[in-house]
Amino acid sequence: MNRKGLIIGLIIDDDPLVCKVLEKILHQRGIEAILATDSRKAQKTLEEHAEDLAIAIVDLLIPGGGLTGWDIIAYMKQHEETADIPIIVLTGVMISPKEQAKLEQHVSAVVRKWDFDLKSFGKILDKLLSGDNSA
Repeated sequence: MNRKGLIIGLIIDDDPLVCKVLEKILHQRGIEAILATDSRKAQKTLEEHAEDLAIAIVDLLIPGGGLTGWDIIAYMKQHEETADIPIIVLTGVMISPKEQAKLEQHVSAVVRKWDFDLKSFGKILDKLLSGDNSA
């Protein structure tokens, strides 16, 4: 919760439809959404709002700025002010079992876009927002 009493979630995805759906899901839970449609904006948002963020939803492939979702996750884990923010990876990328295992070491949940289920995603989000970072 930030100084104004708002709970803020960061959505990092370049797909406007995905952003709109995620924003609506967050708003239904009383969470203000900040959208970052490219990696430059994502990094700037993390720098400016780190202490205000309750959750981050990150796509692995994002344009602009030369960073991928993998890079954003690494950035978040390397900086004390963002290291404890729960991360949900929401991706349409096929990842290998090795990549999946690597991701699971650094994020709270991995959700595939082609297998997206609103109810399941809501449960993951609610669990993480309640302080249980093992979704």
